[in-house]
Amino acid sequence: MYPEPLTELPTTSQFDHMHALLTATGILFIPNVAESFDYHGFARLFGPIVPQYGGAMEWVVAPDPKFDDHYHSLNTRPLNPHTEFYEAEGIPPRYLMLWCVTPCEEGAGLTTLCDGYAFVQSLSDAEAAYLAQHECEFVSSSGVQVSGLGLTARHPVVERRAGEPMIVRVSFNCMQYQQDSVMVSLMDRFRAFFEAHHQSTGWSQGAILLWDNWRILHSRTAFTDRRRELCRLFLGQHET
Repeated sequence: MYPEPLTELPTTSQFDHMHALLTATGILFIPNVAESFDYHGFARLFGPIVPQYGGAMEWVVAPDPKFDDHYHSLNTRPLNPHTEFYEAEGIPPRYLMLWCVTPCEEGAGLTTLCDGYAFVQSLSDAEAAYLAQHECEFVSSSGVQVSGLGLTARHPVVERRAGEPMIVRVSFNCMQYQQDSVMVSLMDRFRAFFEAHHQSTGWSQGAILLWDNWRILHSRTAFTDRRRELCRLFLGQHET
């Protein structure tokens, strides 16, 4: 967590501290942010803003009654652990950034996060290699599909690229691997690892949560206060 309140875009030294936290843990949480903060300007310090489903550059995460019976972020139900944009071809966004427009009155709707790299490092070399060599089919959630924005792609859970950080792709709801007994065992262990090692983040108005989408799995607890509203950005990598 970054302890200092943010009233304007960070200075160089503040940004260096934030970037060091993000690099070390994969997560940056800033609970105290001033009104009228430049969220898009802040996001661009970490990477270019890239399109989400249907080309939207910003995604409002708030309950919509038409999705109440679907698995979707746009309702009040819990979400299973996942990375983001796993079902798209190519490289997923490097970072995700959320900020809170309206928190839950009852303090529910927590975002939970866990380090996927730490899980991979806990495996034997043979087990980690299996996750890198065997592709799974990833599909969009039912809520995304009924909106006409569904995607499907095949990827390994672990993608290793020369000279680049490892990419972990996971969805415990929208990933097909049940016919592979080895993968079932590994994913059961991954789920248990998440349950044992995740951290929970509550929301206050204006708070920012940014994480490395190649590394960090996230999920959400259920809530009842339908006023809860977050905004989400996908960020790519700065070109070097």
